[in-house]
Amino acid sequence: MEDYDREAALVRYLKATMKRFSAIVTYNGKTFDVPLMRSRFIYHRESPSIWNLPNLDLLHIARRLWRKVFEDCKLGMIENRVLGIKRDSVIDGNLVPKIFFDYVRGIYPERMLLVFDHNAQDVISLVSLLGFIARCYSSAPETDMCEPHTLVGLARMLEHNNRIDQARECMEKALFHCKDAHLSHLIMSQTAKMYKRQARWKDAVDLWSSQVQSSKTYYLEAFIELAKYYEHKEKNH
Repeated sequence: MEDYDREAALVRYLKATMKRFSAIVTYNGKTFDVPLMRSRFIYHRESPSIWNLPNLDLLHIARRLWRKVFEDCKLGMIENRVLGIKRDSVIDGNLVPKIFFDYVRGIYPERMLLVFDHNAQDVISLVSLLGFIARCYSSAPETDMCEPHTLVGLARMLEHNNRIDQARECMEKALFHCKDAHLSHLIMSQTAKMYKRQARWKDAVDLWSSQVQSSKTYYLEAFIELAKYYEHKEKNH
């Protein structure tokens, strides 16, 4: 967009282009990109209904999987730590608005080439991340991922979609690979809840008993669950 009076034409072009698609994949698009685009469509008296397409926002999935693993879930962090992508881009994403505003005023217009490159790398990373998450989700619990927090996040996603057995197996795998005592107890508690929902009482009792007997900083939840089990199932008051 060479100047602000070109935005109406850009909106119309985008509207025609979007008709080819049945869904949108974004990274933080639900809270930023899509609301922004809707407002620009309304401003130019174009129907914003095209932005009602299903929106798979990978930021929400990334946070579910890695929010307790990395210091943040920005796309650059996920690129580097999960996908193994090292950016060749020479500009920081925070500079993109300034470069564009300079471009409109005729200042250093050649720098827009760097913006195009930066945005293209965003799209490539988005495609790569979608493929990675889809493979992990479809192959769970046989996924190559062994990081406990990630497996717990994957288990929650699976449980949310009623893939209970795979969710439980992911939690069991997380527990097997976990080296942190505090996290192990959290995973044990979540796994025991899954056993309880499936009426696998022996497995649940084994985990609760292990928590009670081995924990130096024990959780009251294990005592409470054991008490309820013995009262209601064993009738052992």
